[in-house]
Order: sequence, then structure tokens, then C-alpha cells
Amino acid sequence: DTLGGAIQRLATELRIGDRVRFLGFVPNDKLAALYRRAHLYVHSSLHEAMPVSALEAAACGLPLVGTAVGLFRDFAPHAAIAVAPGDSAALASAIRGALDDDGLRLRISTAALEFALRHDADWSARRLERIYAACTHAPRTGRDRAAAVKP
Repeated sequence: DTLGGAIQRLATELRIGDRVRFLGFVPNDKLAALYRRAHLYVHSSLHEAMPVSALEAAACGLPLVGTAVGLFRDFAPHAAIAVAPGDSAALASAIRGALDDDGLRLRISTAALEFALRHDADWSARRLERIYAACTHAPRTGRDRAAAVKP
């Protein structure tokens, strides 16, 4: 708990404490079972690149709902439902809409799962190798070298 119990206190104040579970640290070998018990994966963030937890949820077949930053912006509308960051009403509506529409959840979760299966750690390693190779073998002009060394 990095917030000193603030979220737990808020849940109590909102009278939802009896419907929310705070699990704390969960070992990797227990995560898939937790994901599989969920109906949705919801990720609300103002700034995010590619959260590993979203890829884990996708790999477990969960539909993704979140704010339109990073991965969610890239996945929407086919593999995720994304709303504007900071728009809690839109996020709540997206969550409700996904929970109420079995077909939508199935389409999104299928597309997200397909992405997660295609873009595994081996795929990432191959991409990084190509990027590093391009950076280290690309010819540079004198101006490019000077720009690369400037602070």
C-alpha cells in the first residue's frame, strides 16, 4: 500500500468497503487465477505507456477498459474501450456498457488476447534487437554526431 491506507479509507467513506477487496502484493503464480475471476480489467491513468498488468489481463482473456493513454489509446476501439483521461463519468459509462454487453466484451477480449499472444517477450526482444541494430549501424553525418553529443 503506497498510499498509507488512503484508498481503503475512501472505500469505507463511500460505503463500498464491503464490496471491495484490497489484496496487496500477489505473487506472479497467483495472478492468472485472479484475472480469470474478473469480468473486466479497468485501468484508469493519466499517463501510461504499456502497463504489464493490462497485457497480463489480455493474455487471460479479459476485456480491457481504461483511459485513452498509451496501450489503451492504441488498442481502442478494437481491443479496448478507451475514454478521455480524467473523465470519470465516461469511464463509469464504459464499464457499465461493457458489463451489460456480452458481445462487446467477447469482441474486445478476443482482440486483446490475439494481440497479447502475437506480441510476447520473444517478439519484444526481436523488435529491440532490430532497433538497436539500426541505431548502432546507421550512418551518421557530422551534424548528426554533433547533435547526438550535445547535452
